[in-house]
Amino acid sequence: MEDSQLTQNNSPAARPLVAKTSDGLNLSVQTYGDVGNDEILFIHGFGQTRLSWSKQTSSSRTEHYRVVTFDLRGHGNSDKPDHAAAYASGEQWADDLHAVMETAGLRRPTLVGWSLGGFIIGLYLAKYGRERTAGINLVDAVTVFSPELEFFTQTFGELLPRLRLPIYPSERQQLRGFWPLVSLRSRKQELSNRCLLLPV
Repeated sequence: MEDSQLTQNNSPAARPLVAKTSDGLNLSVQTYGDVGNDEILFIHGFGQTRLSWSKQTSSSRTEHYRVVTFDLRGHGNSDKPDHAAAYASGEQWADDLHAVMETAGLRRPTLVGWSLGGFIIGLYLAKYGRERTAGINLVDAVTVFSPELEFFTQTFGELLPRLRLPIYPSERQQLRGFWPLVSLRSRKQELSNRCLLLPV
């Protein structure tokens, strides 16, 4: 059967889990497929959720692989602490990934990281090594924070309230709220300013 013909209802049932982090947060985890299959753990990027991987979780691949997705801290259905210190430690992000692997009972998954997810894979490998991974796949991933991205860590406290906002009522308001979060200010300040001038 072609992937395009398979709906979410035809894939193995999603099994929700909750991973407890070392600092007491709850991370929302979903598993698909049989426990005995080769494992793939998908890690989404900044401002995304585990739903970013819905094409993978609704495809026939879940018949052949054990697929696990989760919401990073501060994202989706996972806990969202409102202080920047909860997001500042690279070790904490690595521990979160380790907690998800333990909770889901993963033996040696292939880690797939999109954007910030790739950076988190690097943090995990730096702390825990590669022994418990079958491989990695980086999808348009950040692997180091270059000087252009320093604003991300310096202004994360400003970003937190925006992550908790309700849905914007209009598409233009969404763009105005989202663009400053993702633009590289040192290179795209002019474009960012133009986007902020869009009428609401």
